Amino acid sequence: MLPADEVPGKLEIIDIQRVGRYAIRLIWNDGHKTGIYTFDFLRSLQPGPTEGPSG
Repeated sequence: MLPADEVPGKLEIIDIQRVGRYAIRLIWNDGHKTGIYTFDFLRSLQPGPTEGPSG
């Protein structure tokens, strides 16, 4: 992680790329795109029950 004083002023997601059928990669306006976020991980961030296409 970067120290807060080294983070550029306004970070924005400029693109989202699908990684197979299990994750996404975020592309940021400062050019970095390291890391992928699995759908399971993203679902785990949801505080309550989630509903998907299968209910």
